[in-house]
Amino acid sequence: MTSLLAPKSPFDPPPLLHTILTQPVKTLIRIVDFALSSLRVAPTSGSPPIRIVCISDTHCLQPDSIPPGDLLIHAGDLTNTGTPAEIQSQIDWLHTLDFQHKVIIAGNHDTYLDPRSRQTLAPSDRNHQIDWKSLHYLQHTSVTLPFHSNHRTLTLYAPLKSPPAAAKNSLSSTPGPATPASSLVNIELSSDKS
Repeated sequence: MTSLLAPKSPFDPPPLLHTILTQPVKTLIRIVDFALSSLRVAPTSGSPPIRIVCISDTHCLQPDSIPPGDLLIHAGDLTNTGTPAEIQSQIDWLHTLDFQHKVIIAGNHDTYLDPRSRQTLAPSDRNHQIDWKSLHYLQHTSVTLPFHSNHRTLTLYAPLKSPPAAAKNSLSSTPGPATPASSLVNIELSSDKS
């Protein structure tokens, strides 16, 4: 009987009766989730939203059109070769963007930011100071950022360990067991009820 109710193509959504008969637990969970979701209360107007803009993989490019927001997160690969000059150029550009806060998390191309990988750079590029300006650089750290006159805060946690990558000695190949992807970046939001 269930074969008669199966979808004609694996890409077509199955009829409800087919789903109920073949996946009763999944169907029950979806019904409970829908019921609980419908009970949610809309946010109060006293809590202004925080608009987060995420970009990555700019690889030394400086796009002209970044959407407006309160927080900009650059999540990896600012540069092509990871030299201090490339990194500083990207930081200087990000500093000019109109966001209340800006956060950087390094990627595997941002070689200088990983002390273990600096040995792969030219000797003249191994000992520089990066001027972070108004940006928050997260590596094995967290930062709590105030928004809207300190009525809301957002806490960002940077990854402690990334899954191993093909490239040896890169930011994305931290030795040791891989941390589940769900725990690599954690965002915690709090709101002042005053």
